[in-house]
Amino acid sequence: VSRQREFLADASAVQYTRNPSGIGGALRKIGGVTPLSSAPSDASQCNHMFFSQAMGALFASHPPIEERIARVEGIDVATLAVQSDRETRNTAVGDSLASGFSAQAVQHTIENNEGATQESLALSRELLSSIGERVLESVGEPWSARLVLFALLVDEKQPAQLEIIAQNLSMVEFVEYKRIAKEIAKTNNAARLPIIDLASPALQQLSSEQKSDFNKLLTLLIRSDGVMDRLEWVFVSVVQKHIAPPKIKSANKTLATRSASASLVLGMLAYYGATVAEAAEDAFNSGAKACGLENQTIPKLADCSVELLRGALQQLQTLRFVDRKQFLLACEGVVVHDGRVTTTEAEVIRAIGDVLDCPIPLYGK
Repeated sequence: VSRQREFLADASAVQYTRNPSGIGGALRKIGGVTPLSSAPSDASQCNHMFFSQAMGALFASHPPIEERIARVEGIDVATLAVQSDRETRNTAVGDSLASGFSAQAVQHTIENNEGATQESLALSRELLSSIGERVLESVGEPWSARLVLFALLVDEKQPAQLEIIAQNLSMVEFVEYKRIAKEIAKTNNAARLPIIDLASPALQQLSSEQKSDFNKLLTLLIRSDGVMDRLEWVFVSVVQKHIAPPKIKSANKTLATRSASASLVLGMLAYYGATVAEAAEDAFNSGAKACGLENQTIPKLADCSVELLRGALQQLQTLRFVDRKQFLLACEGVVVHDGRVTTTEAEVIRAIGDVLDCPIPLYGK
């Protein structure tokens, strides 16, 4: 069933775009297949629509990418030449400084719109292989996918969160949650966003009532200590985007018309990356200038609440794509302003890109 859905998705994409060579070109690129000489230069705009065969170990139920290309382009699969540079990089994924995550790297990705590179695909393979089998099995079912996300969010050092979990889960759920939490504790922190992505299809199968209960428990956990940290903000933004995406009628707004929302997100990034108010203001001004919002002032820290930030990102989803590019570059400028980027900060940038439908690939050494 999964394989046939992928073929149907490809066919639907061709029908929608009226451009089989563009879809085929995108598949060739993410699959490491020799590109057609006549492939359009903007084919990579479709990269985010497809699973990469680099994750074949996890998505083995999906058809081989070469077969998908052959069907889209109407050619014999045996004629496809696969590039031979798919070596797995032997790179450790850190949890302190995000090595390789630089202004130049992010800017190059955004400006060239080239999607996932061989480097980021290798890092993705490595990251996926670090996720425990129980977690990978659990993200495939709605019931257990909820428990995986709770385990990602709960800090075992926070008694209030542990009490909330114990009070709101059944005995069976709590026992399974504890098993999953043990594996999550051993999982690289850089795998948090990929795990949320993997769990999203299952979470979308929850009923409206189940989604409501799930959201209520998430809210209780986040508000348990009265403080929202970066991980919690990233978590809520990405999860809500996947399981309850807003219905956007058109994406034709400019940054000037969404300046308040843009300032709120830039302000959040500035506060989270600085230890003193002056440093936060400098970082904010740098980002605001990068996207033509020099007349904006940094919002108050108290205004950077979960609800306001979620609303701001929903507003920014109505931006034209050229303005999204400008805004993402401004976010990157705020994060790298102090010359250091942690894994969590890199996670925040990737989460913002995800919410704005402009995926930013992983970065490593």
